[in-house]
Amino acid sequence: MGEELYIRHAPAGSKRGALFLILSHAEIPGTSDRTRVGLVRGVQMHETSLEVAELCRIPSGERGALVAGGLLAMPLGEDKRARVGKCLATYDLAPSGWDASRVSVDLRLDLGSGDGVEEGDRYEIQGEPFVDRANQSVTGYEPLGECTVQGPVGDGYAICRLDKKQWGAFTRDQALLGRFAVFRTQGR
Repeated sequence: MGEELYIRHAPAGSKRGALFLILSHAEIPGTSDRTRVGLVRGVQMHETSLEVAELCRIPSGERGALVAGGLLAMPLGEDKRARVGKCLATYDLAPSGWDASRVSVDLRLDLGSGDGVEEGDRYEIQGEPFVDRANQSVTGYEPLGECTVQGPVGDGYAICRLDKKQWGAFTRDQALLGRFAVFRTQGR
């Protein structure tokens, strides 16, 4: 996995920190569309190419094509939702809300079975962003804990349970902010 990834002939205005959807090599049969297979962030501009880092893991076959310069990259505009399978979700408090007497809290993810989410999948709950020394680029997020998807999983949503005792950094205030949840491990 040690090879560096680049978007060859990066679009004008590409810069460090920019997000790009990586599209599959093959078109979806009967259409001119391509499947979204990954999400990358710009790391460093090099003349006409942009070095990138994976945010959502690209499948190995498609990743090889990106290394060879063959995959399409589409800038992720600010008004678009980053949807790459079940990799990246946003969360908010489930309808049950925050109950101080309960050991766990249920978070509602904006992804569901239609995105490939399954009961038992684990997500890392992310908090405040870390920025580089120049305060210009987000380099990561504070990990606040992990939650496990509960069944049944809806088509466009899932309930993810976080143990408040195990993850003390996840507070009611954090729950109310509703930030990102990143897929970590497959259920079952």
